[in-house]
Amino acid sequence: MFGLQILDVVIGLFFGYLVLSLAVTAANELLAAWFRRRAWMLRKGVQNLVGDADVARQLYGHPLIRSLSAGTRGPSYIPSRTFALALLDVVAPRTDGVRRLVSREEAKRPLDQTLALLWEEAGGDGDRFRQHLESWFTDAMDRVSGWYKRRTQVFLVIWGAVLTVGTNADTIVIARALWVDTALRQAVVASAERYVAEEARPSPTPVSAETIVASDAAPPPPLPPDQQAEVDFEVASTRYDAAMADLAELQLPIGWEDPSAPVPEDGEPVEPSLRLVRDDATDDWPGPLWAPGGIGRWLRAFDQHLLGWLLTILAVSLGAPFWFDTLNRIIAIRSAGRAPEEAQRPPREVPRPKEPGEE
Repeated sequence: MFGLQILDVVIGLFFGYLVLSLAVTAANELLAAWFRRRAWMLRKGVQNLVGDADVARQLYGHPLIRSLSAGTRGPSYIPSRTFALALLDVVAPRTDGVRRLVSREEAKRPLDQTLALLWEEAGGDGDRFRQHLESWFTDAMDRVSGWYKRRTQVFLVIWGAVLTVGTNADTIVIARALWVDTALRQAVVASAERYVAEEARPSPTPVSAETIVASDAAPPPPLPPDQQAEVDFEVASTRYDAAMADLAELQLPIGWEDPSAPVPEDGEPVEPSLRLVRDDATDDWPGPLWAPGGIGRWLRAFDQHLLGWLLTILAVSLGAPFWFDTLNRIIAIRSAGRAPEEAQRPPREVPRPKEPGEE
């Protein structure tokens, strides 16, 4: 059926987007773990919250916070209670057992004014004051999480562009191949149906990724932060390798042919990389820009694939959860649209004339 063929092409194309999105997400998490991006964003958020670089430096030097990380950038999360205790110890240390805060009339820094206002709101109750401090910090870190998500979306688009060009994932070429190659189309649709049936919905951020901060309702990971960063890196690396291996197994018309690439021996696994090198690829790898003729080869590649690459980049930027949900719905429509097998009817009996004497 013509309509079913179109639906199968859409399923194959969307499944390719899903696998590419998984690779992009894993690559982004790999980069975030390597550069400790969460720790950097948290430090920036804390400095913006207290409004004083010197106070922020003292906070990160406080034993309660310094013990959360062995790295120079600091921890990737700070419990709200830990922040409140460390801040009070830095801004208003106890003297002779008494902690004195600056009044609103004496306050000159925005931080002192905020603390004085929270103290007044607590009615002079120390426990309520600490709870106000924790809520103040938690609300601010919610905004930091929003900054991190928006920044992550930018990185996802950048990684999507890098991976799309690196794997030569041209939407137009893929769609054309799925349309004309029945065997490829059926194989990819079968893989998509199997994946949707077996796999759970991908998370917008991998399970290994820690949130920016951990409040009392979200306890810190069981491992020390420095070890947790190493675990995050290993998990992201494994997921990236798995996504690239799945992409290679789809046999979609992607990748580059590189005659200079070493040919693996029989039985030797091919290490997944950013660039898919395949013998059946139709395009030659343009090579480095600085190589002789490299700029010209890349210009020809862009002239041939620019539109298809842009479509893929836009699709991948929507994320793996979007494509998983969309693919799930389309596969359900495809299954519901199949005509049920009609039961074979018995042959119609031809009436015969009655014999004499029959009623």
